[in-house]
Amino acid sequence: MASAVTKKLLKLGIDGVFAASAPNLQGNLHLLSAEQVELAKVLVEMGQSHLFEHWAEPGVDDEEKKAFFDQVTRLNSSIQGVCHHISKLLENC
Repeated sequence: MASAVTKKLLKLGIDGVFAASAPNLQGNLHLLSAEQVELAKVLVEMGQSHLFEHWAEPGVDDEEKKAFFDQVTRLNSSIQGVCHHISKLLENC
């Protein structure tokens, strides 16, 4: 029978392949919002799992981990805004 943690990870769409490619991230997922978990999955899928290779175990440097994902979230939002603006400009061409 699956553990509660396994069920929660599966609900977020995190399977064994994702977890194996970023084990240090997996242990710290509880720090992230659902949106940040989705961004983490995108980073891993885009070959950026090295960003998490040296993450400390849960409870160590948690504020730095949260700050990293706050920055990733802001960057993602900015990129989406730029893409939307470019799309509008192209519509007017």
